[in-house]
Amino acid sequence: MSTFEDLSIRWKLVATLFPLLAGLSYFAWSIDPVVASSAIVASLILGAVVGAFSDGATGTKASEEEAADFAGQLAAISKAQAVIEFSMDGTIIAANENFLNTMGYDLSEVQGQHHSMFIDPEYSASAEYKQFWESLNRGKYDAQEYKRLGKGGKEVWIQASYNPIMDLDGKPFKVVKYATDVTERRMKDADNERIQQALDGVDSNVMIADIDLNIVYMNGTAEELFRGAESDFRQDLPNFDASKLIGTCIDVFHKDPAHQRGLLANLTTTYKAGIEVGGRSMQVIANPVFGVDGGRLGTVVEWNDRTEELAIEGEVQRVVDSALAGDLTNRISLDDKDGFFETLSSGVNDLVGVADKVINDTIRVLSAIAVGDLTEMIEADYQGSFGKLKDDANATVDKLTEVVGNIQSTAGSVKTGAGEISQGNSDLSQRTEEQASSLEETASSMEEMTSTVKQNADNAGEANQLAIVARDQAQKGGSVVSQAVVAMSEINASSKKISDIISVIDEIAFQTNLLALNASVEAARAGDQGRGFAVVASEVRNLAGRSATAAKEIKELIEDSAAKVDEGSRLVNESGETLEEIVGGVKKVTDIVGEIAAASQEQSAGIEEVNKAIMQMDELTQQNAALVEEAAAASESLGEQADDLNQMMDFFTVSADAIGAQSMATTSASKGSERRTADRPWSAPTAAAPQQGSKAPPRRAAANSSDQEWAEF
Repeated sequence: MSTFEDLSIRWKLVATLFPLLAGLSYFAWSIDPVVASSAIVASLILGAVVGAFSDGATGTKASEEEAADFAGQLAAISKAQAVIEFSMDGTIIAANENFLNTMGYDLSEVQGQHHSMFIDPEYSASAEYKQFWESLNRGKYDAQEYKRLGKGGKEVWIQASYNPIMDLDGKPFKVVKYATDVTERRMKDADNERIQQALDGVDSNVMIADIDLNIVYMNGTAEELFRGAESDFRQDLPNFDASKLIGTCIDVFHKDPAHQRGLLANLTTTYKAGIEVGGRSMQVIANPVFGVDGGRLGTVVEWNDRTEELAIEGEVQRVVDSALAGDLTNRISLDDKDGFFETLSSGVNDLVGVADKVINDTIRVLSAIAVGDLTEMIEADYQGSFGKLKDDANATVDKLTEVVGNIQSTAGSVKTGAGEISQGNSDLSQRTEEQASSLEETASSMEEMTSTVKQNADNAGEANQLAIVARDQAQKGGSVVSQAVVAMSEINASSKKISDIISVIDEIAFQTNLLALNASVEAARAGDQGRGFAVVASEVRNLAGRSATAAKEIKELIEDSAAKVDEGSRLVNESGETLEEIVGGVKKVTDIVGEIAAASQEQSAGIEEVNKAIMQMDELTQQNAALVEEAAAASESLGEQADDLNQMMDFFTVSADAIGAQSMATTSASKGSERRTADRPWSAPTAAAPQQGSKAPPRRAAANSSDQEWAEF
């Protein structure tokens, strides 16, 4: 081969490789300084080629070795980079393994396909995409980050350069793309961008410092905070400049940076602190930032200006302290407040105002109650616990009004009842005195009756003696039959005497019966206490009846004996028999007279018992009279106490409606109940006939029963 031909080949090689190496160099420096080593290698190769061209006279063998070295280095670059080749119309000619792995395809799936398979269909139809290929066809390379679509629509970001390859005539005949997968970095950048946008949009004042405590970021809220506080901060930090904080060390905020540096350097968890700068109260919340490997990357700091918040807190505390001390007149001023603090202050003022109004209304009602005025009520409308307090206070007033009204009504009723009881006791006392007088009269009558009964007993004894004498005489007459005529005369005389005695006995029996009747009447009047005496009186009356019967029989015998005496002369032969009959009759008379005497003794003893019972009744009646007088005195005292209770209740003032309602209730109660029954009038009982259906007194019933027994007797 001639020297000329060799030089021609060398120049064509240089023309072919120069755009490729230039694109590779740009691509390398654009993605990473490490990758730039490939560009350095390419430059060295290019230098070697140029050297080979300039030193063509040295021999073909050296040039071939240098070309082999150049080809080997290109192969090494292909192993490190994703490489794909296109024809000038965008058809894929070849692709290395790195590119295929990045996009997720096999070579058979992409070879012969158009470049548009890696891009969005919308972009592939755009004029921009058309211009992109037109520029490559003019021999211009293109290098930047591209969004591409891998297999299955997977989003892939690559840092790449599209390099047109020229032929020996200087015309591009294919395009070679060198690419690196930057999807992960791109995603991290997107995450960081989203985080930064979020921080820029938050209301918190966020600042980020690096490991050396240099401020690398502040969101807009923090910048605005420091600009607004700049003049105040300069009072304590004269060199503070809010516009130059980015890149400045965070020590600018502290008078003792060494202390803060040590604190932040050893920070492992959230740290909160409060600082006072230029009259402003600032809260600092610092958190360490660590990398994936656990290494410290920096510090994020949140600033809160609590100056206004603390001022509001002080005002609220002042109002609360006043309220706790019982002063509800203090309020928070709203002149310098807005937003949340205005709402908070207004709410506290409203709360204290409502509490003040409720307490004042309650004090007003309780003060009125303290002076006896029950007409005051809470009229305002309250909610929740305040509403319950209002309802309970009003209910208390209503209940007190009801209680006072009831007490006043009850006191009036008690006074009226006490008067009625006093009047009833007076009437009872009068009736008791009348009863005592009647008992005294009854006792006197019983004494007279006792005397009469004793006299009757004595007479009965005498009659018994006479009967014994008559019996003896009859016996003697039986032995002296020869003296019958004389004896008959004497018997006639004795018969007359006996007739007189029988008359006396008959009279005694009548008087005894009358006395027993009177005793039964008095026993009936005495009620249960005279029941025993009534039994005795009944027995006495039976004895009197038997005495009357015996007297009648004796009288009949005497009359028969007199008739026989008249006929004695004619009936001398029968005198013995007659005398025997007389003896028998005398014996009967003697027995009857003995029985009368015994009955008279029993009657005397019974009347004495009745007399004792009447004396006891008189004593009890006197005691009842004394008790009635005490009850009357107690009733008067009760009336006086009711007057005192009314005077005490007059201390309270109640509404007219409550008084009217209570009066109606009292009137209804008085109409609905009777304090006394019809058979217990206030005045003394009169002789008027009892009402139909009323029960007669027990004494009246006993008297009626005695009248019936007297009628039967």
